[in-house]
Amino acid sequence: MNGDGSKNPIPVQIISYYDELKDFSFDPSTKEMQFAMPFDWNVTRLEANKIMVHQEVNLPKPSEAFR
Repeated sequence: MNGDGSKNPIPVQIISYYDELKDFSFDPSTKEMQFAMPFDWNVTRLEANKIMVHQEVNLPKPSEAFR
């Protein structure tokens, strides 16, 4: 379901450069998406390896579906 209550899908692309995203959800009433990205914040491991946590969220141009 998209933001205007219809069942036409809105293409969203989420890219994670380090880990998998989990628990994606979208609330059409608030037009809010949420997701989790579990990550091991062990400082020793991070100091030994140069790791960058990065996600990209790509949405289509705003339309009536987002208003």
